Amino acid sequence: MSADGPSATIDSATWSMARLVLLDIDAHLATTDQRIAADTVGALELVRAAGHTVLLSTGRSLVGLLRLAGRLGLNEGYAICSHGALTVRLDPGMPSGYEVIDAVTFDLAALILQLEDLRLLAQTRIAAEEAGAGWRVNHRFETGLRGFQEQVPLARLRGEATTQARLHAAGISQYTDILAAATGLTVTPTGPDSCDVTGPDTSLAAACDVARDRLGLPAHTTTAVRDSLHDSVNVLIPPDALRPGLSALAAQLTAAVTTAATTGGSEAEVAVRVWLGDDVHLSRAELWSRRRHGWVRSAPIPAGRGATMRDVEHAALDAGLPFPRGTEGRRRPWWRSIADDRAPAGFELPLGRT
Repeated sequence: MSADGPSATIDSATWSMARLVLLDIDAHLATTDQRIAADTVGALELVRAAGHTVLLSTGRSLVGLLRLAGRLGLNEGYAICSHGALTVRLDPGMPSGYEVIDAVTFDLAALILQLEDLRLLAQTRIAAEEAGAGWRVNHRFETGLRGFQEQVPLARLRGEATTQARLHAAGISQYTDILAAATGLTVTPTGPDSCDVTGPDTSLAAACDVARDRLGLPAHTTTAVRDSLHDSVNVLIPPDALRPGLSALAAQLTAAVTTAATTGGSEAEVAVRVWLGDDVHLSRAELWSRRRHGWVRSAPIPAGRGATMRDVEHAALDAGLPFPRGTEGRRRPWWRSIADDRAPAGFELPLGRT
């Protein structure tokens, strides 16, 4: 389902346009016990292989986001957490696995003062997010927080900025409007006895606009998944990639090559590039295409990670994607070496040509 509603037909104008696919983790991707269905991971990989950008968004803390992103196989690209207060760029090459792109912070002084005025402070547990690490708390939370908890004096909670605060007390959600009006902060009820607090005018929608601008994608290219992820896949993926019987690797190669050919022309030159890990298994696989200014990365091939070069060959054949071979002996596939300092060894195999 797109942001404008479901689509009954699939045409190249729909699936070939690079889109920003906005996914709410809490609503669509993970259950309360943090399980993620295998077919959900496969659907996301196919969307990415078709050249679309997946943007995760959640009210959870950065720690909660990173755990789920890892389970989804998403280790690169933008993600939004803490109800829109924090936008990060996931990058496996960085020591932490991410960098902070935008952070809206606030201090808790006005919030704590208002809790005092309402005579709620004594019974309220307060947690202030330390992005990427855990929480500073006045009293330990038994449930509801991911990451470490550091119990600190109330004076420290007042004086240090945070991206998100969590409040827990019996019936506190009925004070949401009062707290917001008195402090100017954004207060979101998360249950009858809990609410989250972020800086003024923060929201997932506003953070999405910022991320989309950074990616250079116009607003009309955003697809918000509101109901079924798999319904969206049927609209965003070339029909050939959805043929029954294709392996995940073959389907992703089909999606990537078909999209590249549609956007670059039927004669566009494409190649699958792979990088070896510590043994024969691949650490990364991507589709590259030649444009006027040179070779550019078209899309990742997530199913290539952990596969072998021979697996890629078999998947290409299953997908009906020919590749050049040597002229003598066993006519081995014509893999070419590529120079890249990101992995021990890299190779590419032209696809769609013999």
